[in-house]
Amino acid sequence: MQNHRLVIISLIGIFILSMGCIDLRSFPLLPSLTCPVDCSDGLPCTQDICSQDTEYRCQHLPINGEVNMCSGDVDECHMKTCNKGMCVTDLKQYCAYGVECEDFNVISPAYEFYKSINQLPSFACSVTNIGKQQGSIQITSEVEGYSNEFEKSVSLRPGESKDVGINLVYDDEFYDLPDARSAILKTKMVSGAYTLYSDSKSVQIEKSSVFSPNLGDEGLIAMWVTYNDPCIEEIISEAKKFTPSKQFVGYLGDEDTMYWELAAIFYSLYYQDIKYVSSTFTSTNVAEAMYNQDIRFPYRSLKYKQMNCIDGAVLYAAILEKLDYQTGIAFIPGHAFVLVRDFDGSWIPIETTMTGDDISSFDDAVYSGYDSMQDPDLFIIDVHAAIESGITPMPLGGNHECNVDDLTEEATAYQEYLSQSGSQSGNSGDCYDVDYGYMTDGACSYDKAAYCQDGLVYWAIHEECGSVYPNCIDTDYGLVYNGYCSSDSQAYCENGVMYWASYGECG
Repeated sequence: MQNHRLVIISLIGIFILSMGCIDLRSFPLLPSLTCPVDCSDGLPCTQDICSQDTEYRCQHLPINGEVNMCSGDVDECHMKTCNKGMCVTDLKQYCAYGVECEDFNVISPAYEFYKSINQLPSFACSVTNIGKQQGSIQITSEVEGYSNEFEKSVSLRPGESKDVGINLVYDDEFYDLPDARSAILKTKMVSGAYTLYSDSKSVQIEKSSVFSPNLGDEGLIAMWVTYNDPCIEEIISEAKKFTPSKQFVGYLGDEDTMYWELAAIFYSLYYQDIKYVSSTFTSTNVAEAMYNQDIRFPYRSLKYKQMNCIDGAVLYAAILEKLDYQTGIAFIPGHAFVLVRDFDGSWIPIETTMTGDDISSFDDAVYSGYDSMQDPDLFIIDVHAAIESGITPMPLGGNHECNVDDLTEEATAYQEYLSQSGSQSGNSGDCYDVDYGYMTDGACSYDKAAYCQDGLVYWAIHEECGSVYPNCIDTDYGLVYNGYCSSDSQAYCENGVMYWASYGECG
């Protein structure tokens, strides 16, 4: 239509000129029919045009992208490019990401295993695409010498952010570290050939024995109950020698068989000569952690012939869980002991520290456990329920020493007691003592230091056996037997007098 208008105007002009009526110099309103010689505005990012379509006027259209006069790298991450008609410095897409990773400076083998079985990441990084195009990055991470190399590719739209979980998988040896150590954690993110993020830092790996759960996570103690360890099988083989039937039937039996099976486990550990090492629980942060305690794996208690209260509790629990008994661990201030679920659902406590005190019987351990159950601050972790919920033992591998002694001789003497007592229930009036062997009801030991009454062995504190043994009665510790130390190893009894253990008498 515009072209038609120009043609009509031109024809009118020619007609007027032919009539000689008008001087064109006095008629400036007619448009020029040619473009200027130079339409350039001097800007590299505009397209300068003039044509009949622009009515022979110069126009400057903005250009986006690289052109001859606005292109090339400024540095590794920036380049020159046109944007809406202006030459600007823009971020290259492979550099156009923001990265932020969580602090991961202390690594706990226990919690790393918990994360792995629950498919939780070791730590996470947040990645954001701050560019104008869709892109992807590749992420790698590893703890050198202890984990595999994690690899993952992540795609991001412009403006999109993603939290990327770094799931590290560790070697079995990582879960059995005897001491804390340093390692190097490497994390790297690349886009194409460009490295977006690279971090190589020293981290602290805790020894695998550290148990410091957050409140509500106490069931993680089940990770130390390594019932599938070959060492547990070895001690069960020795414990079978102490049972009346030379086998374990668990809950398929009755209360009597359960009594003798629990006793068999007690004596099989007692005769391994495992010594009790005094240790108490401490808390590093009462608001966040219930306990902070080293726990030996069961095989370590067997191998090194020593344990404290919590070590003994997890050792007993591992044996009992392997035999399909349901277990728990009871906590009172500064102390722990194992529990076994009875047929009626109640708990049977066993004071595991008596396994290594040289004087106590299985019955003593049970009665002591019942006394501890009266503590008003009693707290119970249902280990079996924790295992059923998916908390499994940490992997240890099979290449470790168990150091389980052959107890055939000791078990034979114990079996003689069972046959002489004429009973395989826990209700016989006769006694079996770890030091004195079989004792009939009412009889004294050969050294007149102890006597048997209704199936229990008592110290002859008064004159039941014709002699007075010089034990001690202390206002703080109560009864302490002659030659033995107090419960906290701070004092000892000698000929009826208590002394402070200042010269190592109690280790």
